[in-house]
Amino acid sequence: MRKIIIGYYLLLTVLAMGTYNLVSQNNISVKNSSNEPLKFPWAGGMNSMQYCELDLNLDGVFDLLSFDRRGNRKLCFINKGLEGIADYEYDAQYSSLIPDISDWVITVDYNLDGKKDIFTYSPGYAGIIVYKNISDQELKFERVVYPYLKTMFPGGYVNLFVTYADYPGIADVDGDGDMDILTFGVLGSFIDMHKNMSMEKYGNADSLDYEHYTYCWGHVAESDESNHIYLDTCFSGGKNYKSLQAPRHSGSTFLVHDLDDNGLVDILLGDAEFPWLYALYNTGSIDDAYISYMDTIFPQSTDNIDIFSMPAAAYIDVDNDGLKDLIASPFDPGINNSEDKRSVWYYKNTGQNTDPD
Repeated sequence: MRKIIIGYYLLLTVLAMGTYNLVSQNNISVKNSSNEPLKFPWAGGMNSMQYCELDLNLDGVFDLLSFDRRGNRKLCFINKGLEGIADYEYDAQYSSLIPDISDWVITVDYNLDGKKDIFTYSPGYAGIIVYKNISDQELKFERVVYPYLKTMFPGGYVNLFVTYADYPGIADVDGDGDMDILTFGVLGSFIDMHKNMSMEKYGNADSLDYEHYTYCWGHVAESDESNHIYLDTCFSGGKNYKSLQAPRHSGSTFLVHDLDDNGLVDILLGDAEFPWLYALYNTGSIDDAYISYMDTIFPQSTDNIDIFSMPAAAYIDVDNDGLKDLIASPFDPGINNSEDKRSVWYYKNTGQNTDPD
């Protein structure tokens, strides 16, 4: 009888423990070795980061969608909106509202409705998936392109080729209001431009209707053996600047923006196995881009970017002063090619949006 009673009370204890509700909390203070509190101790580490503007809480202020390609982790930070101050609060609840992201992410308002949409890599297809922002009272997205974005070549529509190792440039390259795409083509030496024909065909930016515009945007080529840039070139009689031997690990990053206030988009280019960004300056025209000079040290006004391998850059207003700042972090897809300390570099813009300093 005694054994039965003891067993009965043990069973009650186990059942009582099973009724406990576990609640996740991220407001517990954590301090470093200097006894200083960490601001975001529960956000996890940051190794290979990409940063995008996105209004997460729909208050009219751009927050930060942060993405770590190490583990495809989505980290959401709410912007407190203080003018001239970079003050953000980590809020994990918004991560579940963001669609699946793989390897890279870029937010742009492609249909000009005031809401940033999401472009990301399509695993298994070497292409692009697009999610349209359809937020009303809450943050919501609709997948409008799957399994990949298409572009028109002379033979018909094909996959707009972008690999997991490349970070494309998505911007209004030709100044007509819709979003074009720059990326290295299949051969890898030359910059492909895919022109969005939405404005030309429909008079608005609602569509993602691409045509391959040129194999050699900017009349510039990149070496395969290094990050050397060849100016004033195109196909050079069909010559491919990529090595015919076994290629090294490939991959490049684009940030497309007017950096010298001449009304034409320029490029910040990162390359696999190299820690710098090259600034390529476009002095051509809207219809025929021409990279005539470059900076191999960028930015020149302060400590230049020198961050492990293949930095990817974002150009966003971090501190709410109306000027877009520069953020860089390693993008290299190699599993060991990232930083676990000082992995994000921030440069405050004290110049202009189209002539940053």
